[in-house]
Amino acid sequence: MPKSYQLTAWDCLQLLTKRFSDQQVRMVVEFEGQLDASRLADAIRAAVAAEPVLACRVQERFFRPRWKPLAGLDATSVLTVLSGADTQAEIQRLIFEDLDPLRGPVVRFALVRGERDVLVINLDHTAGDAALVRSLAYLLASAYVHPEKFAPPECGPYFSNRGFRALRPLMSASGPKKSPGMPPASAQPSWRFPWGGQAAEFRKRLLIRRLAPERAAVVRDFTASRHAWLNDVFLAAYFRALSRLVGDGAGVPRLTVPVDLRSYIPARERPRIANFSASFEAAPGEALGATLDETLTLVRATTEKEKGGRPGLGQAAALTSLADRVPYRIIRNRFEKGKVRMTMPPPWFIALGVLRPESLAFGAVAARHAYSLQSFGRAGSVFQLSASTFADAMTFAVCFTGDDAQESMVKRFLDLYEAELPA
Repeated sequence: MPKSYQLTAWDCLQLLTKRFSDQQVRMVVEFEGQLDASRLADAIRAAVAAEPVLACRVQERFFRPRWKPLAGLDATSVLTVLSGADTQAEIQRLIFEDLDPLRGPVVRFALVRGERDVLVINLDHTAGDAALVRSLAYLLASAYVHPEKFAPPECGPYFSNRGFRALRPLMSASGPKKSPGMPPASAQPSWRFPWGGQAAEFRKRLLIRRLAPERAAVVRDFTASRHAWLNDVFLAAYFRALSRLVGDGAGVPRLTVPVDLRSYIPARERPRIANFSASFEAAPGEALGATLDETLTLVRATTEKEKGGRPGLGQAAALTSLADRVPYRIIRNRFEKGKVRMTMPPPWFIALGVLRPESLAFGAVAARHAYSLQSFGRAGSVFQLSASTFADAMTFAVCFTGDDAQESMVKRFLDLYEAELPA
């Protein structure tokens, strides 16, 4: 492993935008029984060795920050074992915990002991995107079950930070030699979530809605009968809930939808832990239709059109070009002095994917429930709804920092969202 290596342009962006959110992604896994803490520590040690960026901190430099390996880092540095009467309070405290990539480490694992153990994983967004936290959980489960596969010399470090962590190979593997430019700016003003004024306080708040297996089965049946994707159904309900929340005066909502850039490159070249997501704006048109079915038709047409144009490549090309031309320190200073104007995107839909129970089984101890969470965005700037599924359950969450009035607005939105889903 080298002494240090450069952050990608995408890594730098996550570091710079910490002023708008805590830029962390999380996963919570509840087990049917208890794990072996010593064996889990060994698995963490193996996982960290297999993904070098997890054992690093960010070292700021003038032109481009670098990943610097942490001296003396071992499993006990990133694993906390807790036990207490109030398990839920401990889990919430761990979810709310902040990581500092400048000090490191960029990942933290916590095992909350009980009749059913709970594993909480926090990953700083500077090291990897939201979709990749599940890859980290799968890697950990694999190292727990098959430690021999992670012992040298059979398994050396999986060096996912080769070059620019595949950002440049992404450009060459995606068709034309000339990288596409940034998409044209939308002619319509950015659509914002109605937070309801300036927050009186900024405190982390987490609101979760879960669909019981019976309701989730109805949603899946509805999706299958329309030959649609689950994410399209979630999006259609999202549009309708926002429209009902603000009324007709605000116009048809717009949403920001992430794109996983890994889909553009061969599977063997895809890094496991890295920032590889871009986004596009989805707008279904002049009206949403009278029913969820009609909205779903519009949403499918919109997303299929966008995905046909390979969305996100323009963002990757422009960001890489900017990072190559302008030193990081200059961009950071302009951020700090307020000279960089960032247009807040419309509300985000964060699809955190399907969490496979078989991939989260730690030997004989099966996973009972699992869900992923996105970063805590500052109220008034960014709004994010995340969705993840596990076995027969669906989990929707909104993480933000704000006051009681804004929490009431988010609860109202979640009520509307749940009502819009097939029942």
